[in-house]
Order: sequence, then C-alpha cells, then structure tokens
Amino acid sequence: MTGALHDTARFPPVLILILIIALAAFLRLHSLLPIERGLQFLQDYDEGVWDSTAQLMLQGYVPYRDFFATLPPAGIYLLAAVLRLVNVPWGNGVGFMATRYASVAYGLGTIAVVFLIGRKLGGWPTGLLAAALLGVDGMVIGMDRRVMLEPPLNLFSALAVLTYCSAWERARADRQGQRLAVLAGFLSAIAALSKTPGLLVALALLTVSLLRRRFREAALIAAGFGVSWTLLSTYFLIHCPGDFLKQVYFFQLFRPADGITRWSARLYDIWHYASAWHTVRAGFAGALLLALVALWRSEARRWLVILAWTGYTLALILLNKSYWPQYYVQLAVPLSLLGGGLVDRGLWPEWSLAGATGRLRNLPLGGVVFVAILLTGLIGGAVASQYTEMKSMLAQTSPAYTEVADYLRHNSTTADRILVFEPNYTFLASRPPAGAQEARFLVDSYGEMLYTNLGIEERSLPELVTAVMSREESELQHTFWREPAQQQVLAAFEQAQYVVVDGRARYQLRPETLAAIQALSAEVLAAGPASLRARP
Repeated sequence: MTGALHDTARFPPVLILILIIALAAFLRLHSLLPIERGLQFLQDYDEGVWDSTAQLMLQGYVPYRDFFATLPPAGIYLLAAVLRLVNVPWGNGVGFMATRYASVAYGLGTIAVVFLIGRKLGGWPTGLLAAALLGVDGMVIGMDRRVMLEPPLNLFSALAVLTYCSAWERARADRQGQRLAVLAGFLSAIAALSKTPGLLVALALLTVSLLRRRFREAALIAAGFGVSWTLLSTYFLIHCPGDFLKQVYFFQLFRPADGITRWSARLYDIWHYASAWHTVRAGFAGALLLALVALWRSEARRWLVILAWTGYTLALILLNKSYWPQYYVQLAVPLSLLGGGLVDRGLWPEWSLAGATGRLRNLPLGGVVFVAILLTGLIGGAVASQYTEMKSMLAQTSPAYTEVADYLRHNSTTADRILVFEPNYTFLASRPPAGAQEARFLVDSYGEMLYTNLGIEERSLPELVTAVMSREESELQHTFWREPAQQQVLAAFEQAQYVVVDGRARYQLRPETLAAIQALSAEVLAAGPASLRARP
C-alpha cells in the first residue's frame, strides 16, 4: 500500500476521533462558559481547598508547614501554574474558572492518550471505542468539569501506561526501551504526586515487568519513579519533611471511614451508576473475557498491564476505609480500555453469524458481547437514563458561594479575615481565610480538624508506623467533636471579622461551639444553606 492510500484509509478513523473529542469537549464545557455562568455550576468543597492551597503557595506560604494540606506536591504545582496566569491575592472567580478549564483540558488529553493506548494494543477500533466510552462517561464528565485531582491523576497515569506499552516489544537490552521504562516510572510518580492512588499505576507496571521476568526493566521503572518523586518533593522534604509525610500519607491511613463504608455497597453503586452504565459493563465484560478466554494466548499478554491497573484500582476502591462516587473516575480509564478491547480482533475467536454479510459475517466474540451490551442499553432504557442523568448533572447549581462572595467583596476590606469551613467563599471573594493564629489559615477544615484530634502532628514517624500496624479506628463525627479542634476553631473565630455557618460547620462543630460563635456574631446574609455572620 502506498503512503497516500495508507493516509486515505486512515482518515475516517481520525475524523471519528476528532468528533469524539469535540463531543467530549462540548459536554465538559457545557454551562461553564462564560465565566459568570460557570461559577454557578455546582461547586465542590475540594475545589476550594485545592485552589486555596495553590494560591497560598503563590503568596509565599509553605503548604504543610504554614497550613494543613493533603494535596501532594505535583497537584499543587499544576494548580499554581494555572493560577499564576491570573494571580490575584487570596484568589478570585477568574482563577477558580481557569483551574476548572485546566481540568477540562486534562480530561480531553486523557481521552486522546486512551485512544493511543487502545490503538497500540488493539488497533483503531479498540482505540476509538475506548475513547468514546471515556468521552461520554457521565461520572468522568462531572469530575473533568471541576477542580479535582482525578483529571491530572488520570492523564499522567495514562501517559505512564502508554509509555510502558511503547516499550513492550523492545528487546531487553534496547536503549530506547530502557529510556521508555525510566520515563514510564517518571510519569507514574507525577500521577502519584497528583493524587496518591497514582501509586497503583507504578505498582501495575512493576508487577507486569516482574511477571515477564524483565527485572532490569522493573528496576528502571522503580528508578524513574524514585527520581521523579524525590525531585518533585525535595522542597518540602527540606523545609517540612515530617509535616509533609504526615499530612499527605499518614493522615490518609488514620482518617475515620466516610461515605459508603461496605465494599459490597460500593460495588453495587458502581454497577448502578446510570451515567456510567456502558463503561462499567463493557469494562467488566472485557476483563472477564480476557481472564477466561484470551489471556492464555500470546496476543493478549500485552493487555496484562491494563488488567493489573484495573485490578489494583478496584481493590483500593473496595478495601479503602472511605468511598465517594468521585473515586470511580480513577477506575473509569482502565475500564474504558478493557471495553475497547472487546473489538480487538486479535484477541477473540470469531463467531459466524447466519444471514450476515460483509464485516458482520464473522464477528469476534468480544464484538458480539459489546453489541449485546449496546442493544441491552438501548432496549432496556439505560441509554435514555444515561442521557437524563447527564442532563440533570449539567444543570446543577450552587449560587450560595457566589452570593456570599459578592457580599464580602462589596462590604469588607481586603484585610478582613473570614472563618470558613468551605474555602470556596474566601477564594471567590479574594479574602484571607482565618486561622487559629495570625499567620495561620484554616483552609481544609474537614482534614485539619480530624488531623488535630487524631493527634498525628504530635507523634513521631516511628510512633505513627506502630499505630498504623495496630489499626487504630475512630468514628467520624465523634472525632470532629473532640476538644482540641473545637478550641482551634474558637481561636480562629477570634481572628475573624466574619464567619460563614453552613452545613459543613453545623456537622463538624459541637452544638456548644456553634452556639458560642452565633452568640458573638449577627447574621448579615442568608444564602441557601449558608449564613454569613459578622462580629460586632
């Protein structure tokens, strides 16, 4: 085949990919433009925490040392790079939306990388189907529209896997293959320092290399990971090593269970997410067929890394103490690839369909399964439900944040400190959040109150390791209500000119703490669940 004919033959798949990414971009940007409209779209607590963490770093404060933070270094750097473009002290709405648009870009980049992985593993059909499943997954769309850690985690995880797949067929001594192994480890460290579950990607790469008895490759991946992790963490390892390790890693091991706690309920929820119906079923079907039918064939062994990635991520979701729906998004990327694998003709024995002609005459087994899933979704109403669920999600709003922020912007000075339990209010208002001391800030009230009451800061690293081994457990609200954090909040209130009492404050504060705050302040604005109160 000549080069011209080759390019012509490939043009339609390229056009399909462009259409997939265009549709994905439309769904992710819907109601986020212009900025004023985008600010009304339902905000998440984590968005305010992550943006405020990066903004404070831009202003010279050191995360982990000067204020509590659980966001790993790469996540901070990525957000700070965007916020620097529109740098306003304490943040503002433009910066908030800029980081939302960056999340959209990460999500679209992940779709493109998933296509490349799928094409490398199973050809154009596999890449296109995997990209399509991920592009229209409603759960993923919801996260890609917000300032969350999942979009960069997914992008760098996918890049690490793509790099590893590129090195798959190279000889053990091939220099280019060795460089790719180091790069895969390097990228997986960025994923892990965007959000800690990125460690699972590195674990998947190492597992497959060891199964293939490519020990040098495994060592190079580990070396790339170690160098990348150290470089990105060096600043904090120098300035606040104990605080960094305690807040990013040990806190996750000690925090009380939250969200859906039973593993069976988590699996049930994942299976019944209406907006992710096709991704989940196609992905699990691909995994099951690979394990039962195809894995013994040499053509399927290149899929081992996707199976390992999926397996480790699912195990973390089911075994972790806490679970929220956003955690599913980490699983959606490898599931989309496994779903795309259903149309990899190199994997499956073909079924002859009586009466069919052309390409449909001999469908691979995986293709038959995918057609069955698609028809079930159409006939059973799952496609309609996915559309309805997605439409509802895109229409969600939370105007209280902008209403409170507008009031503060027009009725307070830039020196006024605000006690908030969700930092979205202060970030949008360009006002400093209050803290227990003048140079401290209560940014992540949820995390810091638990961290304080669990006594993690006072314990040495060896003591914490021993405590982890003894499996200390605590109940969520009881932990919030312990005395040290309640006194910390009252000290922050003394530093504040305003306080926002919302649903999170009412849950995290003891009734007597809340009563003391309300007795010393007066409501100046009621906005949805939020009550903005001023001190006399």
